[in-house]
Amino acid sequence: MCVCSAPISLVVLPPRRVKAQSGSLPVGGESLKPPHSASPRSPFPTVFASRALNLLSTTVASALQSSVHSFLSSSLSVGSLTLRHAPPDAAAHAFGQPPEAAAAAGAPVGTLTILHPASFYARIAAAADIGFAEAYMAGEVVGGATPGVDDADALLAALRVLIANRDSGELSAGSLVLSRLTSRVAGLVHLVGHRNSLAGSARNVSAHYDLSNALFATFLGPSWTYSCGLWADGAATAAAAAVTATAAVTAAAVGGPPVAGRPPPAAAAAAAADARATGARGGGGGGGLDEAQWRKLDVVIAKARLHPGCRVLEIGCGWGEFAIRAATATGCTVVGITLSVEQLELARQRAAAAGVAHLVTFELCDYRSVTGVYDRVVSIEMIEAVGAAFLPAYFAAVDKALAADGLAVLQVITVPEARWATYSTTSDFITKHVFPGGCCPSLAVLVAAMTASSSLSMEHVETFGPHYATTLAAWRARFVAAVGRGEVAAAGFNDTFVKKWLYYLVYCEAGFATRTLNVAQLVVGRAGNVGVLGGAPRGD
Repeated sequence: MCVCSAPISLVVLPPRRVKAQSGSLPVGGESLKPPHSASPRSPFPTVFASRALNLLSTTVASALQSSVHSFLSSSLSVGSLTLRHAPPDAAAHAFGQPPEAAAAAGAPVGTLTILHPASFYARIAAAADIGFAEAYMAGEVVGGATPGVDDADALLAALRVLIANRDSGELSAGSLVLSRLTSRVAGLVHLVGHRNSLAGSARNVSAHYDLSNALFATFLGPSWTYSCGLWADGAATAAAAAVTATAAVTAAAVGGPPVAGRPPPAAAAAAAADARATGARGGGGGGGLDEAQWRKLDVVIAKARLHPGCRVLEIGCGWGEFAIRAATATGCTVVGITLSVEQLELARQRAAAAGVAHLVTFELCDYRSVTGVYDRVVSIEMIEAVGAAFLPAYFAAVDKALAADGLAVLQVITVPEARWATYSTTSDFITKHVFPGGCCPSLAVLVAAMTASSSLSMEHVETFGPHYATTLAAWRARFVAAVGRGEVAAAGFNDTFVKKWLYYLVYCEAGFATRTLNVAQLVVGRAGNVGVLGGAPRGD
């Protein structure tokens, strides 16, 4: 998993006995003696070699540290980052603005404690951001100045410093020559080795979503929704509120799943973790995580204009929460597709338990293999698993599946247009360690792919990226609590995995909190669809 699993070291081998050649002289100039009369060898050559190699190892480590420090000194101008070495070194190296000045200017201030400097700097020099992530996973660096405590918030602060300087154009992994080379190689390996063909997509999806339902249960909670929630903060629309009210009445009548405003008793522990997360972020959040997720689903239902008898295709159904909620609230029928065996099994169980198995069907199916025509297509944060090369195929599949007067509602994570060229041709921590084959498109790339391969057109776009930072903070709070209760270990995941998952959640939170990443809901249809979308409003 890690690029470098141990501190830099050079192995000292014992000297080999070399057969003497006529006229040759050994080191030191002593005359040769036949083997039977050889005197005991002096330990000097071995000791000398050992010291020389240790000196070389120390020199290399010092050079790598100096290289990384020089890189940070020349690259960090926004905010403050302090690297503290653990004893016996106990040195502190500050980069960027003085901490007090950065804080006064509202810039991020971060501190990292390096427990194993040699291997830490080697990873950074060789793989930049991926190297930093792997050093964290290996326990070579921790967030903050106090090792041994929950360091996620301190890690978040450090990542915000790095993001601020990358987005200002100062911080570039390309400044580290070795890192530039490995980044290009890693990008090529990712593009070739994790290509989202029919077989490749199945492997890539399984690598993440089939880890274990028990793992996802530790932080998704009762809402079983693995996408950005919509926190109250004035974001819920009147249409969503109307759908929520309808869903509440319908669910109460049929004994269906809980709806926004009516969380189940089992959500109490999750709600407590949510409160801690939103409180730590300094905001009210508008209810807990589950309420935010149900509110988001209600908005999707409203935008899709679902009604009884409406035929819905959900591409990327997850564990079935949208399909169950939509069928319960509106009486529509839903076919949900996934490539995850674990998701499929649990989604079917949940639909049966909710009493909507007659309205909801789940299938193990690739979007390119869908047959039939549907009134609506819904896809919530599945496009990220499609890959840039297959975006035209995705929109062609949506176009083929959608009725002439149909609508599609898509939720997608996007990257800024200015970063697309670099992002789409390189690998990062997420694609290497979390989502093989993953790729978050830019909005322009999405529209271009849709235009080139379908008759669809954009009807509505709404973005709410910062809500993802709050969602990720709530997931992290639940996950950390589950780790403390031993639930993650009981599910079969070790400390290295726990660190990887924490880094993943914090890494993404930093991206959304700084608006480096965004999330959008798109309503897509065809020109002239007055029957579903309506005509011009009446004037005064």
